[in-house]
Amino acid sequence: MPKRPTSTLACFIPHAIEIVYLVSFLKTNKDMTLREAKAALLAINPKPAWLVVSSEDAASQALLFAASVFLMLSTSDWQDAETLDCYVRRIELQASSPVVKASEGLEIRVTARSLNQVAGIELIWTSDLREHLHYDAAHRNLSLFRHASFLKDRPDSGYPSEYLRETASTLAILFPYGESADRRWNRRVRRKAEPDVEVGISTTVSRNPQDYKFWSQKLVIIQNAFQSSRPTSLRQWYYDTRDGSQYYAFWFAAIAVMMTLLFGLIQSITGILQVLKD
Repeated sequence: MPKRPTSTLACFIPHAIEIVYLVSFLKTNKDMTLREAKAALLAINPKPAWLVVSSEDAASQALLFAASVFLMLSTSDWQDAETLDCYVRRIELQASSPVVKASEGLEIRVTARSLNQVAGIELIWTSDLREHLHYDAAHRNLSLFRHASFLKDRPDSGYPSEYLRETASTLAILFPYGESADRRWNRRVRRKAEPDVEVGISTTVSRNPQDYKFWSQKLVIIQNAFQSSRPTSLRQWYYDTRDGSQYYAFWFAAIAVMMTLLFGLIQSITGILQVLKD
């Protein structure tokens, strides 16, 4: 869930039942600007206890937090003169990216398992929808939205159906359940981190990045990061079978070194025993 505000006004944020009311209020008044929503909230009489002290700031903080719960992202950039609908459309525009020509003919074949085991990329689960598929090349980690059930198509989601379906499809790409190896690994991830990735279980999706209006560029970045990665640990060498000749050459060399060490050890022990015997 989105974090509560960390300012000193956090003590004026309403409790759970009042948050439910505020989310419902936002759902039915998406054509109100933030300024108008604050005015409507301040017009409530009698005011709830959390709204009495520093009421204008408390109303603003409460609405922003309720909006973050409703939309599953940080709403700190929601502007006073902006309606919630306009804010969501702005988020869409920020998310959508032109399909780069380099992706023509490219298929997204990477999975969360191969990213982690082969490329050594750490998966970070996030409750902020805008952080989904963000790849940090410097720290080699990939953020994934953990609440897949939120992406199910419903009229009161606050988002266009296309945006939710496409986001769910990206999770289905990364968490395929058709192959046993992926299924076992996915099960272990779910037990460890408890992400909600049920959407990926049975969804058949396109792996062509050009079919993705919102996530195309990020999918291409992830695929390229996987393809350009090289093994840096024994674990990665074990799982990396992309280049068959390199894979077998490495293990042949590794076995040869192990056999050399083993025979050297046996020879040393034999020599010591011979000395002791003499």
